[in-house]
Amino acid sequence: MNSSSISTSPVFAKSNLAIMMNWSDLFAGLALYLVIEGIMPFLNPPALRRAMSAFIQLNDAQLRIAGLISMVLGVGVLYFVRGH
Repeated sequence: MNSSSISTSPVFAKSNLAIMMNWSDLFAGLALYLVIEGIMPFLNPPALRRAMSAFIQLNDAQLRIAGLISMVLGVGVLYFVRGH
């Protein structure tokens, strides 16, 4: 089998398309993250400062639990949205 038959095969083209779609999804997710992260400082900077001050008061274990909860919720939402 030569290299030209591999590059034109439907299986290769389909997997290549899937890889490109994943990158597109990644960049869309990053863009959405930036938009969401920018809402609070834009709308209410003093409240953001108070929230950051509250985060500084948390110990490492509390921050880790908050991070874990955030990750689990994010994975759950992705699972629900993607319908898998």
